[in-house]
Amino acid sequence: MKLTAPKFITWLLGTFLGVLGLLMEFNIVSISGVSLNSFWLIVSGFAVLALAPLFAGL
Repeated sequence: MKLTAPKFITWLLGTFLGVLGLLMEFNIVSISGVSLNSFWLIVSGFAVLALAPLFAGL
């Protein structure tokens, strides 16, 4: 299996989701209208970062 580096925008999206989830977990930021649990933001950020190398062009 050949892995590819993720595109910059994919890396940026995964990192943003993970950092936003961490900031929400520690009550540093609060986004009104967002009912997502901070845990799922962190999981989705890491999932994007983990799955991006498996798919070419992502």
